[in-house]
Amino acid sequence: MTLWTSEKKVQTILISKNKKGQFTGESSFEEMECQECGTPFTPKSYSAKYCDKDCMYKARSKRRKANVNYKKSIQNNNYKRKYGITLSDYNKLLKQQNNRCNICSIHESELNTRLCVDHSHVTGTIRGLLCHNCNRGIGLLQDDYLLLEVAARYLKEYSDE
Repeated sequence: MTLWTSEKKVQTILISKNKKGQFTGESSFEEMECQECGTPFTPKSYSAKYCDKDCMYKARSKRRKANVNYKKSIQNNNYKRKYGITLSDYNKLLKQQNNRCNICSIHESELNTRLCVDHSHVTGTIRGLLCHNCNRGIGLLQDDYLLLEVAARYLKEYSDE
């Protein structure tokens, strides 16, 4: 039985019963050319365009390089969705902080990632930009300044200095 036909692909469904008497469907597709390298291959699904994952990743990389603003658009969408700010708002905040973490003052160029947006989980208010370690530290202390003061006293008490 032919399920559907297009210019490039034809899918055929073969229906049979297995040993338990259950119906099974096996599909087969006509051979087509990989959109990345041109090698003929038999797709495993109706949406397959590439002969293997390497070709799929190469094609994705080319698409992303062709779109110069790809990374910025992803970042902008993430900031809007998570914190209600734009990438330009983030960059203004970054400039106000001289590209440094608001707690430990490490410069962003010394990090492998961008500074994190620190915000109140209760009100959603953005407090500033922090490095990953500082952001996790206050997060693990439940954003509670009293707990942070107790932790600071503890460290001071047991300090070797």
